[in-house]
Amino acid sequence: MQSPVISNNEELNKYFSLLCKNNFPEFILKYIDSPVLKRLSGVGHFCGCDYTKLEFFDVKYWYSRLDHSIACACIAWHLTKDENQTLLALFHDCGTPAFSHCVDYMLQDIETQESAEKNIYDVINNDVPTLQLLKNDNIDINIFKNIKNFPIVENKKPKLCVDRLEGVLSTCLVWRKTWELSDIESFYDDIIVGYNENQEQEISFKNINSCEKFFEGILEYSISMQKNEDKIYMYLVGDILKQATNYKLFKFEDLYKLSENEILNLIKNSNNNKLVEMLDVFMNLTNIGRSDSPVNDVYSISLECKKRYVNPFIYGEHQQGRASELSKYCNELLNQYLNYEDTKYAYIKELTMNNSKEKTKEEELVK
Repeated sequence: MQSPVISNNEELNKYFSLLCKNNFPEFILKYIDSPVLKRLSGVGHFCGCDYTKLEFFDVKYWYSRLDHSIACACIAWHLTKDENQTLLALFHDCGTPAFSHCVDYMLQDIETQESAEKNIYDVINNDVPTLQLLKNDNIDINIFKNIKNFPIVENKKPKLCVDRLEGVLSTCLVWRKTWELSDIESFYDDIIVGYNENQEQEISFKNINSCEKFFEGILEYSISMQKNEDKIYMYLVGDILKQATNYKLFKFEDLYKLSENEILNLIKNSNNNKLVEMLDVFMNLTNIGRSDSPVNDVYSISLECKKRYVNPFIYGEHQQGRASELSKYCNELLNQYLNYEDTKYAYIKELTMNNSKEKTKEEELVK
């Protein structure tokens, strides 16, 4: 069955069709038009990197949190044919703010990056149109109370789940551009729902050879988010957002209502010269500095951020176990990531730390 046209982007339509194997879950179409999901079309999947000129963030095209959510729903439907889990995958990011995990940096939750996202049950429960759609389809809203009860959709690191699987695929396809659709297709048919070492359901590979190709993507995905480019731009965006709310250019809650472009325009059109300058530097940044020792008088950071990696389970007829246990190659790639270190410091010479200093007597930090 031919999948419906979801996007104006031809490659994305082919990507969605690939993920659902031309069996698109058409019952989600009406949900995609709901307000809580429509908002995500203005939120980038890659946490704001679309707005800088850094070559490291030269994404192929705009890929929104809504695109990511639709792709996750396609994967969930292909693997489970279960409407509940497919809707969970579709709505799993509906509590994500503009600039996504940059808001975690804003809130100083850099190592876990879980503070910014609202509970999806609360978001859906306050959205009348979505509640009506669920009622019409006889879907119990309580399934959204704890997504962790559905390990195919959401699972603990380093296990593979729908969200993590799609994160690797879209990173390599759209951001890092290390894969084409044909590369994804070459191993996607080997992905199944299996049972791991604890006899729990987990997205798995049928054989190690396909997993080794996927593991190369895992390495690209994981190291990209440990690079100093990623750390300092997310820190800077979080810094700009924090100061913008402190200066009352918009409310913290607006990050869950407005698109990223609307937020940027509020800052650009403000009379706050300091923030306008910081935003201009961010948007026109072409390179960053690196150092293993402190760098004075410039905007610099030294921090550890959340480690994102996957070690898939192989659930085959003749082999079962974690990829790193069954494959020397996967083990080498995993160790390459775990031992990866960028320079201790990253800096932006066009800014000083004075840009980041706040008038604490006059400003109120948003909690």
